[in-house]
Amino acid sequence: MGGTWSSCNLPRKKRLRVILAGGGSKGCFQVGVLTEILRSGKYTIDQVYGCSIGAILAPLVANERVDLMLLLFDQIKSIDDIMYKRKFIPDCLIGLCVLLNMGPAYESVKLIDTVLDSLTPEEIEVAESKCHVVAHDLYTDSPVWFTGESLERGIRCSSALWIAVPPIENRYADGGLSGLFRDQYILEGENDLDVEYLYIECNACNACNVKDVTKPVPTDPIGMLSTFHSKAISRLNELDLDSFKERLASKLTIIRPDQNYLLNTLDIDPSRMKATLEHGMSKGREFLG
Repeated sequence: MGGTWSSCNLPRKKRLRVILAGGGSKGCFQVGVLTEILRSGKYTIDQVYGCSIGAILAPLVANERVDLMLLLFDQIKSIDDIMYKRKFIPDCLIGLCVLLNMGPAYESVKLIDTVLDSLTPEEIEVAESKCHVVAHDLYTDSPVWFTGESLERGIRCSSALWIAVPPIENRYADGGLSGLFRDQYILEGENDLDVEYLYIECNACNACNVKDVTKPVPTDPIGMLSTFHSKAISRLNELDLDSFKERLASKLTIIRPDQNYLLNTLDIDPSRMKATLEHGMSKGREFLG
């Protein structure tokens, strides 16, 4: 039938399984990458695997809500937009809590509520069907995956950075405590021919395992927390990456920043966050070719 057009004529979107590492505020790099990819209309999200900030972003990614991902980081102006403060602890004593290991400096992660409150019940259902988040079980010293109806609980567990916030149920803590992305879980269904895998790191490669001796030891509360957090950023270590590469070959793409614009994982400087986001967008365009 000449002159007509139907959805059958539209190019079929490629299915993408996204693996999101942890990294605190550096997660805005992941947002930049995914913004370009999803806006292109070439891909649809099949599954999302996340840890820490990657777990927090996972429901938005699963629903392809680019608008909410961008708004999330745009609204962060201070640590109060990320964490709930503990009662009766003034800001001047937070650093002391960290230094002397006097217990968590904050009550819980506020950013999680910001994300979940922004989604409709239908979108929550989509997230529960597509998202898988991982936390560290302090009892067994091993990773635990959460999905389905346990997703919200899993996000809170995966983001419970020790020292910053208390372990969930006194058992589960931030996924960055150990190498947690295991191919046995993520690679279920790897034989699907039309699925691609995308792993997005938050840290520049040369910063992953190298201590920067040029940086002064932080004395402010946020800087001190960030130092501990930076040591715990969850990522695929080289052995895990080699395993992924061997199993997936051309189906796996790894994207990481060329440089770190943000000073640490709790750096919320607006200009540096914007630079990180824009760098992520450039990497997203590179992925699209």
